Amino acid sequence: MRTIQMKKLQVIYFLLAYWVGIFAVYGQTVPKNFKSLDRLLSQKFDAQFGYSVLVAHQGKVVFRKYGGYAHKRKKQKVNKNTLFNIASITKSVTAVGIFKLIEQGKLHLSDPLSKFFIDVPSDKKAITIAQLLAHRSGFKQNYVCDGVKDAKKALKVILKDKLKFSPGSGFSYSNQNYEMLALIIEKATGQTYEKYTDQAILKPVGMTQTKFWEAGNESAATASTNTRLSARTKRKNWGFIGSGGLYTTAEDLWRFWQGVMGYKIVSRQSVSTMLDNYYKTSSELEVGYGWFTNSTTDWHSKEVWTRGNESWGHNAVVRGFVDKEVVIIVLSNSGEMGDRNQTGNRAVSKEVADWLWSK
Repeated sequence: MRTIQMKKLQVIYFLLAYWVGIFAVYGQTVPKNFKSLDRLLSQKFDAQFGYSVLVAHQGKVVFRKYGGYAHKRKKQKVNKNTLFNIASITKSVTAVGIFKLIEQGKLHLSDPLSKFFIDVPSDKKAITIAQLLAHRSGFKQNYVCDGVKDAKKALKVILKDKLKFSPGSGFSYSNQNYEMLALIIEKATGQTYEKYTDQAILKPVGMTQTKFWEAGNESAATASTNTRLSARTKRKNWGFIGSGGLYTTAEDLWRFWQGVMGYKIVSRQSVSTMLDNYYKTSSELEVGYGWFTNSTTDWHSKEVWTRGNESWGHNAVVRGFVDKEVVIIVLSNSGEMGDRNQTGNRAVSKEVADWLWSK
């Protein structure tokens, strides 16, 4: 585990403790009446897509909203039990699962792939768990595991894929990193990724509505998608294990956030390590282990976030504004709204943040 400067560590400890309300008394205030926000969101988004919103302040939920349709043709509206695929937020869950195993002494950040798997190609033998977590392994975003049902085949196709750069020398966001981490979890525990994650993370924090890929696709509570998924895609699929397969609700995402930031799943030290900066992009985005941080100019706050988007419609975001002590969670089935970088989770969460803090 890499050394963190004590001063920086103390700052992170303070921010996290303050944030979840451990010693928060003089924090930022938020409006007590959210009726105008409720109306605003309905006017802007209800006719376009289905969505769930949760806003929390100092560890307490202050606003919930369920808008639009889960199934428009059936006139079935979104409710508190509607499931959305959270796509890459699954990576944050996987990262927490890895750190739980690190705390148990079963894994180390410096462990290379060659420790877990035989016949690893020479260019990939030295790739470490730390590099996988921070997208610094060199794997490209090639979706090589899509449709792959078997774990052994998933490992084979990932290891066969050509690296974009030598491990540790650059940054490239890739699902393969987290599919590989899921394979490592299975190797270290002797359990499936799903069973381990359910026992180590979901059940301890009460995420009772959250489902894995196959079950989420089959659930009547799942919101409709813009594009119908094939039977081959909807079955057990390593393209969605560890990297993007979870289905959940706003309430369960809030439970996950509280579990992580309240140190109920892993320690304060582990959370601090996950939120540290391991690569800064040209846009000043700081890449952590399964999480991202940046400073917002519009709302004047340090932000910790995790986000996911699927081209077939579902997307979600969890945005924690440290200086405001506010968490905004949005899930939707909007699909891409004319721009591949504009989805319902972004549009709705921005609307909420603007309403809270814009002058």
